[in-house]
Amino acid sequence: MTTSEPRVAIVTGGNSGMGMGIVRKLVEKGWKVAVADINENKKFAEELGDASSYHKCNVADYDRCVRDLWLDSGY
Repeated sequence: MTTSEPRVAIVTGGNSGMGMGIVRKLVEKGWKVAVADINENKKFAEELGDASSYHKCNVADYDRCVRDLWLDSGY
C-alpha cells in the first residue's frame, strides 16, 4: 500500500478502553476510522474531526452491523 492510498479502519468497541486507544493511534497515523460501538456516544468521534465517524453497531447482529456501516460510512 502506498502512502497516497486511503487507509480506512472499522474499530468495534471504539468508544471506550482499548478500542478508543486504537482509534486515537490510527487517526494519529493518518487513517480514517469508523468508530462502531453499541454505546451511543458520538462525541468522541466528533472530537477527532473528519478523520473519524460514529456508527451504532451491536456486533452480536453481524448482518445489520455490516449493512449499517456500509450505508453510513461514506468511505
